[in-house]
Amino acid sequence: MIVAFATSEQVAHLTSDDRLLVDALTEHGVWAEAAVWNEAAVDWEMYAAVVIRSTWDYHLRLDEFLAWLDRLERLNVKVFNAPSLVRWNSEKGYLRDLADRGIPIVPRAGWSAASVCPLRRFCARPVGRRSS
Repeated sequence: MIVAFATSEQVAHLTSDDRLLVDALTEHGVWAEAAVWNEAAVDWEMYAAVVIRSTWDYHLRLDEFLAWLDRLERLNVKVFNAPSLVRWNSEKGYLRDLADRGIPIVPRAGWSAASVCPLRRFCARPVGRRSS
């Protein structure tokens, strides 16, 4: 059984953290290898599962990344974490959802795509007053 660790072009190999998991999987007869998520030549159907690991450039190509998740679902490839959860996570509004439910989050600053705020004025505000 082969599992793909989805990664990005910048981290196209297994990281030292990945290797910890690879060793554990190997003990159970599972082989893991790095696969760049947006590499056209990757045959995702050959994998028993895809583990999203180092897809650190997804935010630069969000539409393409979400289409890749859709493709994995159409191909019935098992994905860890679930594509629905990854989609929810990809839109950082999930932090607001968590805060609204009373879960403490790290203070953050953000704004919607529709808002206009000069960077200098935005950065001059105290952290507690920054909102999305």
